[in-house]
Amino acid sequence: PLHRKSCGPACRAQGSRVRVRLRPKSNGSLSGPIRFIIDSGSASHIANKGECSPELLARICNLDPALEMSTVNGHVSVSDGLQIEVPALRRGMQFALLPNSPSIISLGRLCMLSGYSLHWPSSSPPYLIDPSGQRIDLVVENYVPYISNAQFSDTTVEGISGAMST
Repeated sequence: PLHRKSCGPACRAQGSRVRVRLRPKSNGSLSGPIRFIIDSGSASHIANKGECSPELLARICNLDPALEMSTVNGHVSVSDGLQIEVPALRRGMQFALLPNSPSIISLGRLCMLSGYSLHWPSSSPPYLIDPSGQRIDLVVENYVPYISNAQFSDTTVEGISGAMST
């Protein structure tokens, strides 16, 4: 079962599976999502507003032009953007900011515009090859590939102040 609040040792004693939503620590640093879905169905990189620190949210910029998106909740126009460093990819990227969305990296944008390749061998976890030839392993949960920054930082992702990439 999926629990929305901590149920303490009682859940563990019953052997229930508990899903924990990782949130960034707010220690004055610019922190954003810890992991992203690698999504072949999204044309844009998307960051969940609830996974970003107040310090990072203070750097919201206007997307010009605004992005027009079709979501499960209907058509939306997104004008808020953020520049976020993704340590697992060793680069900063521009993200559309949405309040109720999973954090997503667009696979098409990553491969077509940024020079990455996706490899998913049969019965094995997928991985990316970056433009310099470095392998970046992905994790799979419920058949969905994710990239995680947790191994590159102490449960936070630092924001950047340099130029944005697509």
